[in-house]
Amino acid sequence: MRRRSTGSTAIILLTLFAIGCGQTYRPVATAIPEPGGDPNNLRHAIVVNQNPGAALPACVAGPCQGSATSVDTTGDTNVGNVVAGVGPVHAGFVTSLRTYVANRGDNSVTRFLTSSPFTSPVTIAMPAGCSPDFVASRNTGTAYVACPGINRIAVLNAALDSIVTTATVGSNPRRLTESLNGNKVFALNYNGGSVSVMSTLDNVVTNTVAVGGNPVWSDLNQDGSLLFVTNEAGYVSVIDTVTEALAATPTPVPVNQITLTGASVPGFTTFDPTKRRLYVVDSPGGKVFVIDAVSTSPNFMTVIATIPVGSNPTSITALRNGAKAYVSNCGSNSVSVIDTTSLTVVNTIPTGTCPIWLTSPTDSSRVIVGVQGSGVTTDPNGIVTAGGLNFADPPRILTINTQTDSVLVMLKPPQQNPTCDPVAAANNYCALQVPTFVTMAP
Repeated sequence: MRRRSTGSTAIILLTLFAIGCGQTYRPVATAIPEPGGDPNNLRHAIVVNQNPGAALPACVAGPCQGSATSVDTTGDTNVGNVVAGVGPVHAGFVTSLRTYVANRGDNSVTRFLTSSPFTSPVTIAMPAGCSPDFVASRNTGTAYVACPGINRIAVLNAALDSIVTTATVGSNPRRLTESLNGNKVFALNYNGGSVSVMSTLDNVVTNTVAVGGNPVWSDLNQDGSLLFVTNEAGYVSVIDTVTEALAATPTPVPVNQITLTGASVPGFTTFDPTKRRLYVVDSPGGKVFVIDAVSTSPNFMTVIATIPVGSNPTSITALRNGAKAYVSNCGSNSVSVIDTTSLTVVNTIPTGTCPIWLTSPTDSSRVIVGVQGSGVTTDPNGIVTAGGLNFADPPRILTINTQTDSVLVMLKPPQQNPTCDPVAAANNYCALQVPTFVTMAP
């Protein structure tokens, strides 16, 4: 997939910051002093970065090892970067202490301490052909890895740093959601049109729920009783997590599947536990569907708003305080701010080329955005093959102040070539790795 560069955006951003290496940048227009993070109350965002290796001679035949950046959102600082595997695409956690990065490009998972990335990171080999795509866990000692290459869930023992078993699911499992009590894992089988249910007590698949089409994303409601599954075919299904079947909710006339009228290809989906709504991003359609997700409401699973946002939206985060939601628009190089009362866009924040993913901490104070910069291309497996070379529009990690809806801090991803000297480099710029995913530690 090819990303477009926007010259005007690059010029505007270039006036706000100069590019160097190993620094934190604060835009002149929003030079608001902020306190540093409290080490006893840190909240960490993890940014997954891919390394196309264009600036590193050792990797001219293909991408290099990527990385993960740990951002302390209480102090807007980069806690540290850890070297991951080739083509990292996702990150999950075992409690808030350990982060696991799925490296699709070299069939591995990287494990490190969330608050101390430099402390003894470990690379864990996945089963042959796994092609890890997603990591999920609510357990204290186990992580679950989606293996679309072999149609299995790999069970990773956190104490042993190794795979102890696998469970066969449907075709091309791409996403995993674990029940709130940690007793079940739901695997979305993209090519199988189904959801496999695995018991974590014995790692055995107990049921398969047919949803049709291509299920692509899922999330639980506030008490974990319902799983919402979004389908690229244009609808959302509701699964009862206890009965492991399409939900009989509400009674006597259940609503367990709805069509998103006017949808192109629905994708990323998140449940807002404060407003008890479901937000579904339609990337080709440039819109967000808002669905009433209160199971006792007469409007349960009714689309209550369809909100036009920017071009090619990729992700959304709803603030826990219920005030706003933020949408990353890769195609229009911006973040849309949605007022969750009026369900309208009330602000648009320029970011640079292709903000690919975003997230927010539970205190609702910040939004963390991974921005890819211009010139990025990917192969059919989602591995970045070019990018990070444009000093005028580089990859970056932004923190947005949700009180002012302005960029507060810009942090840099790691360099593609760690030995690059910015003083000697052209334009005093070392090519940077490219963010591909952002998530908050629990």
